[in-house]
Amino acid sequence: MIRDKDMKIENIFPAKGCPVKAHFIFNPVAGGGKARKIYPDLVSHCNAHFGENFSISITKDKGDATAFATEISKNGTPLIISVGGDGTINEVVNGLYKSGKLINPELELGIIDCGSGRGFSQSIGLPDGFSKQFNMILNAQGKLIDLGKCTHTNGNGTKADRLFVSECQIGIGSAVVSEVQDKHKTWGGKVAFGYVALKEVLRSRRYNLNVLYNNTNIKENMVGVVVGNGHSCGGGMKLTPSAKVNDGILDLLVIHDMNIPELIRQFTKIYSGSHIKSGRFTYEQTDNVRIESDLDVMVETDGELLGTLPVEIKVVQKCLKVKCNI
Repeated sequence: MIRDKDMKIENIFPAKGCPVKAHFIFNPVAGGGKARKIYPDLVSHCNAHFGENFSISITKDKGDATAFATEISKNGTPLIISVGGDGTINEVVNGLYKSGKLINPELELGIIDCGSGRGFSQSIGLPDGFSKQFNMILNAQGKLIDLGKCTHTNGNGTKADRLFVSECQIGIGSAVVSEVQDKHKTWGGKVAFGYVALKEVLRSRRYNLNVLYNNTNIKENMVGVVVGNGHSCGGGMKLTPSAKVNDGILDLLVIHDMNIPELIRQFTKIYSGSHIKSGRFTYEQTDNVRIESDLDVMVETDGELLGTLPVEIKVVQKCLKVKCNI
């Protein structure tokens, strides 16, 4: 196949009768359009390593990646690869499950990360660069990881479940995601998330939340709450720096109220994770947390807005095999 940097991005189907060894779910607008640039290399690598035994589905609308993942899982394809950012990974993972169980228990997930946040790829030790990530898919063994399950209130006031791979945030984190989605994804992850997070710090918004976990109840005005399955999110922020995707538990960060100068001082520490040493935060581990509010406070997971509080978050232990380095 001709390698053309301007080649048309389109679905690719295997030759009739060829079993599909790998199916790629490709989001061309991930990373502000960064994903589009790797498409020719993706096709070239697939031709070289899978011959005619691969397929590619191109997402166009929200929810497409979930629908594709469900359809391919039913076909018994052993390897599905998400090509996009954390939001694409989230959609794919949710499409792999039905009624809380993997549709295809033998399936493994691969990741090619070309998104803005890159939280999950850092948490699973994914190398930088398309070629290294593709080689990991070819050579790494699938490792069992945990997922988080978020039961939230959706737009019509009913409850809905959503799995997440990296994190769930309420308060400042959901506000940051809302603005990054709308305006700043083309800037690159660290710049976009850092800039918008600093803007939110300066706005000094507070959220009256009730956080219940481990027989503990924290009810107060606070900056926000983070529940982490992995240690990284939002362009390299380490809000839950001790979190591991395979330890069977979630890490909880409560960001208590503080004045703007103190918030700015703590903001400078979130890329190293040293903020948790401050008394301005509560940092615990739990397998179940419930967060409530009298207000319509937004909930986000893996860089995507879901709905509003109340929310209950649980860990789902060692439930998915991912090609990674943990």
